[in-house]
Parts: sequence; C-alpha cells; structure tokens
Amino acid sequence: MKTILTISHNFIPFFILLNVLIFSCTSEKSRTIDSRSQLVLGSKANDLERLAAEELNHYLKSFAGLKLPIIDEAQFLNEDVSLVYIGTPQNHEEIRKLINAGVITVKETELGDYGYRIKTLQHQDKDLTIITAHTSKGVLNGVYAFLEEVIGSYTGLKSVDISYSLDVSTEMIKVPELDLVKKPYAELIGFEWEGMALDNTTLIDSAKRARAFSYWGDLITWGRRHKMNTITNWPYLKGKSSMNNFPDIVLLDQYKNISPYTDEEIKKGIVKRKEFLRYASENGMEPYLMIYVPGWVNKAIQKSYPQFVGELEGGEWIRRQGARPFAWSNPDVHQFMADLCREVVKTYPEITGLHLRVWGAESLPDAQSVENKTALIRVIIKKMVEAASEINPDLNIILSGYRNFEDHDFSYVESLPANIIIQRKWHTDWDVIPDAKVPDSWQTKEAFARRMISVSIPQEEAIPFWFPSARLFQKGLEGYISRETSPFYGFPINPRNWVVGKTENDLNFIAISKLSWDPFEFNYETYYKDFYTNLYGRQYADDMFDYTLVSMDIAEDFLADFAGIIEGMGIGNWERMHNFMGVGLKLFLDERKDEKKNQYTISKLDSLMSRQRSANQILEDLKPHLMENEYFSNTYFLSKALLSVFESRKTMVEIAMSDTSQLSEIKGLRDQLKQQNDELIKSIMSLTDLSCEERGQTVDEKKLSLRASFERELRSVEEYLDGLQN
Repeated sequence: MKTILTISHNFIPFFILLNVLIFSCTSEKSRTIDSRSQLVLGSKANDLERLAAEELNHYLKSFAGLKLPIIDEAQFLNEDVSLVYIGTPQNHEEIRKLINAGVITVKETELGDYGYRIKTLQHQDKDLTIITAHTSKGVLNGVYAFLEEVIGSYTGLKSVDISYSLDVSTEMIKVPELDLVKKPYAELIGFEWEGMALDNTTLIDSAKRARAFSYWGDLITWGRRHKMNTITNWPYLKGKSSMNNFPDIVLLDQYKNISPYTDEEIKKGIVKRKEFLRYASENGMEPYLMIYVPGWVNKAIQKSYPQFVGELEGGEWIRRQGARPFAWSNPDVHQFMADLCREVVKTYPEITGLHLRVWGAESLPDAQSVENKTALIRVIIKKMVEAASEINPDLNIILSGYRNFEDHDFSYVESLPANIIIQRKWHTDWDVIPDAKVPDSWQTKEAFARRMISVSIPQEEAIPFWFPSARLFQKGLEGYISRETSPFYGFPINPRNWVVGKTENDLNFIAISKLSWDPFEFNYETYYKDFYTNLYGRQYADDMFDYTLVSMDIAEDFLADFAGIIEGMGIGNWERMHNFMGVGLKLFLDERKDEKKNQYTISKLDSLMSRQRSANQILEDLKPHLMENEYFSNTYFLSKALLSVFESRKTMVEIAMSDTSQLSEIKGLRDQLKQQNDELIKSIMSLTDLSCEERGQTVDEKKLSLRASFERELRSVEEYLDGLQN
C-alpha cells in the first residue's frame, strides 16, 4: 500500500511515504474504518454533534474515498462492523452506558468546555472508537484530534495538522490504539478580526455581502478545524463611522439620528449581521462584538447631539476622519454609552460577549478630560458593563488595553458585575521580541479575573510582509506558564490579513492554536520540520528549516528598531513597514546629523543584508526543485524583496551622508537606489499573497495598489533629493 501526503490547499504532493511508514499503522492493536463502518450519533444529538460526524465523514472521504452512514443509536447496528460513537454522555445513551459500566470516564474537571475524550476498545464483541466530551464543542474538537492522530500514525510525523491530507490507496483507514484525555491550556482560542464585514455598507449590498460571507465562512471553517472557539471583530470602517460603530448597529428610541445610516439601512444590516453571528455560533466559534470606548463621535452625533462632543487637542489623524472625541466628563455621554450597550445585547442574543477596548488615539479623551481620563474611563466602562449585564447576566465582557485602567491591585475589575476577561497586548504594542513583558501581578494564582495576552500575526509594523513567529511566541511564553498553574485564559490572535495555504502565516496561525492547547509539548523545531516535510518532502525539510531560523532572526532584529533607519521608530511604534520605504525617510534625511547614528544604521543594515543573502542562497539552491509550489514561490520572492529593502535603505543613508557638492557620486547612488527599488517592486509583483490592510480587493488589485504606493514614495524621495541638491 502507498500513502501520499499532501497539504489541503491545492499544493502539489511533493512527499511520498512508502511502506516503511506503514508499520505504525498495522500493529496488532490497530483498528480499521472501512465502507462497512458506521458513525453513531446519540438519539438527542444536537447540530454541533451532527456537524462533528459530517466533518469526520468529510475527511475520511478525503483520505480514502469513504462516505459512511451516520446513524442514530436507536437504529439497528450490524454487529460485524466497527462503530464510531460521537457525542456527549448527555445526548448519547450508548456512551452513557459505557460510563456506567466503568469502561470509560468523562469528567468535566478533566475536559472543561472544550476538551475531549477519545478511546478505542473492544466491548461486547463490538469494535468501538469513542469520541466524546463534556460539551458538544468538545466533541467537535475531538473529531479533529482523532483525525490528526490518524495522520500522525500514517506519516510518522510528531507535529501534524488537520490541513495535511492523506491520499490512501485503499478504501480503509487504520486507526491506532487511542486513549486520550485532553483540554486546552488556554480556554479562549481564536481571532480578533479587523473589520470582519459586519458593517452596514457591506451587509446591505448583496454582492459585497456574498464576498464577505465567503471570506467569513472560510475563516470560521478554518478556525473550528483548528480547535479554536472565539471570534471578535474590530470596528474599523472607513468612510462613515469608525472606532465606535454601535450607533450603526442598533436602533434606540430615545436617541434619534445618531448614525450616518438610515433606520431602514440599520434594520437591514441587523438582519444580515445576525446571520453572520449565528453562523459563527453554529460552527462552534463564539462571537463577540467589539467597540473602542468611548471611541469617536461620528458626524451624525456631532450634528444631533453637540453636547456629546469634546474639544480635540492635536489628533490631526482623527480630524481627517471627520471625527471628534466624546466629552468624557459629560454624564449624558456615560448614559449614552450604557444605553448603546444595553441595546446591543438586547438586539443580538447570538453573541457570547462584548469586547470593550480602551486604546490609543481610538480612545482619545477630549482636551478637558486628559488629566482625569483614567477615573472617567472607569465610570464609563462600569455603566456599560452594568447595562449589558442587566440584559444578560451570563454575558462575557472582554476589557482590552487593560493597562490603561491603572488597576494595579485589580480592585476595579473585581467591582464589575459581570464575567470579566481582561486583556493586554504582547509586550507594549505586539512587539517582535520573545518577551511578552507580563507584569508580576498578572501571574498571580489568585483568580481575580480571567487574563489574556493578545498576539499579532503578522506583527502590525510588518505590513505588507509576513514573517515566521512560532519561535518568538514559544520562547515568550516559557517564562510565564507552568503545568501546575494556568494564569492566562487565552492568547487571541490579532491578524491583519488571512489567506491560508500561501505563506508562512499558515505556520503562525496554526502555531498559536497549538500553543494554546499545549504550550509544553509544542516544539517549534519539530513543528517547522514536520510542516516542511509534509509540504516539500523530507529531502528539503532541513534546508527550509535552516532558512526559517535565519529569517526569524532577521525579522526580529530588523523590526525591533527598524535598523535605526527612522528616528524614534523603535518598539511600540504603530507605523507600517511601507510607510518608511520613501515618504517616511524625509524626516530621516532631514535629521541625519549624528554621525554615530549613521554608522549604527550602516552597520545594522550590513548585518541584515549579509544574513538575508545567506537565507536567499538557501532558497536559490531549492528553487529548481520547489519553485512550482506557490507557498515556496511566495517565500522566495518575499526574501528577495526584503534584501532590496535593506539594500535600498542603506543607499538612502549613504545619500544622506554624502557631500552634496559631489554630484557624480550622488547621481550614482540615486541610480543605484532606483534600481534597488525597481527590484523591490518586481519581487512584490511576483507574490500571490500580501499582508495588506485593504478589504474586498483581489490579490492583483492589492499588488497594483502596493506597487503604486512604492512608486509614489520613490518619486517623492527623488523630488526631495532634487531639492537637497538644488
């Protein structure tokens, strides 16, 4: 028998495993699932348990062309076939009988809300595989875990993923002997998703909604298949309301004209938004609705309730959006925010919780409230939490950006009447360093509140590129966790782009899920090598791992201070990578008077270039064998693009340091800069996936937009250099 191992995103099957790997699948204790087998649901099975059975069938068909009958336990069972019991003890009488007979145990304390129990056994002449849990979501997770065990037994890989596909030559699957009890280390596993297509503009347009729902559906499917359980939106929406879009998603009788949308548009949006939220819940992904608190005052509120509007001090970025800050000290504003929360919870019973975020310019106080902002935000949040809890006492409420509450002894969070989850960012602002900078107070064993550390993939500053970050997060967590205690409730991902199957972002997303489930067994070296073995073949896996080690070093080093290229652009800065490609360097050119800093930048870029060339050489050697693979192709061109970034920025430094009287020297450097930027654009245009912020664009549209951006920046730099020489 021959097994071909591929990845599920239309990749070419590079890796062929021959009979030597089948030994692990043919031991005396192994069982088989074949065309005579049956998937048995409980007579009280709910929709999630039925989905679990359908998903098992989906993968069995993918692996071996099997499509098994899904039957009710009350139906006649053929004694000569192998059976797979799927369900909770509450809904599955046959599983309950096995528990009562002492054959299997299913303890809530061992499994929690998301864990699973998998056991293979012979019982009363029946060949059984039991996939059960305390909850239906746990059962669904158990099905995916079972399938991963099967993949591992066939391939011999230690770190496998459900996205690996087995193409088995016979219509039969060998099942290894299993007796597993597993629950995740972190309870909340999932996405903080920007935009998330929940705005009225998208939802009330049928074509836009269809595209958004397809994207949404793919995201939900991927999340549930990787044993995730949560999704929360970010309320960015360019053009109408932003940062606080609750006025756009409910109708309040006591407040009129608080949204740029009409009442009819809001009603239509509510209907479709509820469909999106239900779809998430039906797939075991618990949805939250998020706003910045108090966010910004949109133009409609500015006109209808001018007393809600505060004076803006600075904040030109906010002013350009047509927004203003709320008057934080106005009690009517506090009540307005509470009324919004109450109505959102009432309107959307589909949600698991609210995500109330206090952060940065998006939560900028008005000029009169700056000195008292901490006390005021506490008042506002408390009224919002109280209002939401009146409607649904079981609602979860995430308070993110919690460092802004200055609640060092956690007395404030303890005063709130709700199921509170508090959250902070990795380090200061999702920084690219293997240290989350978690304060000692957050590591206490006392359960003052559920605590989360959010991570960012790709890290905000890296847009429009990506980088592998599994090692960064594994190393960053090691100093804070132990098997005895679980101080963190979750490590939610804040991604800027989500397209799996094309870049190292696959590795990053999957790694966070695996770290959330078991950070102690996860090993980034094994993880990367097994992924590459699956994707490219064993003969290329080690070289790709070597490349990954180098590229991780480069990304972490470069992004820590942007190689000293831009003054003040160190850790915690919100700028994007493409912002300093051209226009952002004007400030750099103006202020390069410090010879010591110039030399540091040159030295840092030389080091980065040297390492990047080494990484690129590894890929050049692999290119003849792997270039037809889209995943490899994107990695290859990204690496070339990064080298062009480093080379062109070094040329910029050299131009800034040049004697302006040496026209021929400067002309040579400018010609060199243009060539390097052309190479950068050429590499970017060869990519088939980009970590861009734009929504609703095709890959080609994103590439054209990005190329135009680089070309504008280059022209701007050229014009600026002309001015310097003149």
